[in-house]
Amino acid sequence: MNKLRIGLSVLLVSLTLSGCFDLGKDDEVKVGKGEPPGTIGTGLDSDSDGISDDNDNCPLLSNEDQENTDSDSMGNVCDDDDDGDGVLDSDDSFPLDSTETTDNDNDGIGDNSDTDDDNDGFLDTVDAFPYDDTEYNDHDGDGIGDHADTDDDQDGVLDGDDAFPFDDTESADYDGDGVGDNSDTDDDNDGTLDSEDDFPNDDTESTDTDGDGIGNNADTDDDDDGVLDGDDAFPLDENEQSDLDGDGVGDNSDTDRDGDSVANEDDAFPDDGNRSAVSGGGVKGPMAFATVSLYEIDYTADDYQGF
Repeated sequence: MNKLRIGLSVLLVSLTLSGCFDLGKDDEVKVGKGEPPGTIGTGLDSDSDGISDDNDNCPLLSNEDQENTDSDSMGNVCDDDDDGDGVLDSDDSFPLDSTETTDNDNDGIGDNSDTDDDNDGFLDTVDAFPYDDTEYNDHDGDGIGDHADTDDDQDGVLDGDDAFPFDDTESADYDGDGVGDNSDTDDDNDGTLDSEDDFPNDDTESTDTDGDGIGNNADTDDDDDGVLDGDDAFPLDENEQSDLDGDGVGDNSDTDRDGDSVANEDDAFPDDGNRSAVSGGGVKGPMAFATVSLYEIDYTADDYQGF
């Protein structure tokens, strides 16, 4: 019984070996059932690419060229990071270039070597937003590009209302002369310096004599004395309104209002230049040439000796 078992075992081994080895020639031995002719190495060739599994950098994926860009243990066809730059091929715009991974503007030049990554015409070295082709400047440095920023100089005045949107020291230019009101010495360009102008932002007004908030040009009573400017001989002097003798001195301060050379205090008619009778019945001044009917005396200036 034991001899029978030994015989069967030998027969089984013989049959197994006869299926794996072709001993037709002593110098031609093929290892691995089903390997194609010319297989490199010994053993199985699972992917039938002519490279035995023990020499194949991708034993389960056919790659006859055995390309291996990063020279690691896996060929490119089975390596998920062919260039070994730490970025998966699926996320790598340049999977076979370890110096590049992205191409922001899709111009075929990697961002590391591209001098204008967003292709907006501004070199990356001067572009505040090198990966955004809609922005390139950030005047106030707030992280918002000037195109999207509604207050580029961050002065609190929206660009749409700011005459100088890129100057945080200026926001208005009343007279449109290109000089901001903060530095302009004559904001309304009316010829009167702001320091002397009661209305520095109104080119139709510069003075407010009575301080009532209405400029003299529009005010009908500039000195606020109750007499309209049209009737006031001194519209800018609240202490004077008339000048009877037209000598430029207001009647309130003129010592001879009627200009007859007789002081008001001595003149019986201080507001009448044609009469100037004084106490005692005498007549002085120009009336000496006239006939005074009160005394029924005719005399001329040559006869007048005074009193």
